[in-house]
Amino acid sequence: MSNKYLPDAEADLIPWGDNFVGQLEQNKEKWGIPEAEVTGVKTALSDFTSLYEQARSPGRTSVIVEEKNTAKALLKAKIRAMVGFRLKNPLITNAQRKELGLHVADKTRSPKPRPSTYPRYSIIQNGAGMLGIIYQEGDGRKGSKPPEAAGVRIHYGVFDQAPSVQEELPASVFATRWPCIITFRETDRGKRAYIALKWENAKGEDGPWSEIASEIIP
Repeated sequence: MSNKYLPDAEADLIPWGDNFVGQLEQNKEKWGIPEAEVTGVKTALSDFTSLYEQARSPGRTSVIVEEKNTAKALLKAKIRAMVGFRLKNPLITNAQRKELGLHVADKTRSPKPRPSTYPRYSIIQNGAGMLGIIYQEGDGRKGSKPPEAAGVRIHYGVFDQAPSVQEELPASVFATRWPCIITFRETDRGKRAYIALKWENAKGEDGPWSEIASEIIP
């Protein structure tokens, strides 16, 4: 539950407080809140409301304004104490917390769609038996990826002749950072590796294939 529920504007705090106190009075027995604590919040709201109106009048004085500010601080303190202690009762539902004017965190993550684009990439020789893959989304910076992608799936294989389709690439590795380094067997050095990429979301759903590219394994 978010701590940012009290209105910033004093004019908004009064109707918010009226609703809050009304919900407390309506449900105090069900939620096990002592009458004295509900009355304490109600009295603090009444005092602040009265001083707020006085502070808006043409005849206001600096003393009235100071008393209004003190009353507002006391009201907010009582509300926060109520929220932090009594209203953590598991009997109170999130729907009821919203009726109280409280913010309830939405813990449901929006599902990420399947990626709809393919990565741009380049292959670099990165030392004996190693190739590095540098990928990006479109014309973005190196390592960038579309919002729906958790990372990139790199498919690869070593062949004497180029594979005709990407599905023929037998091995794969998932990467979230660039460059992704693929280490090949010593016996593969000097041979040509073929590589193709797909974006992949957090559910393992992938997007369309990139073109197949190749590089000699150093």
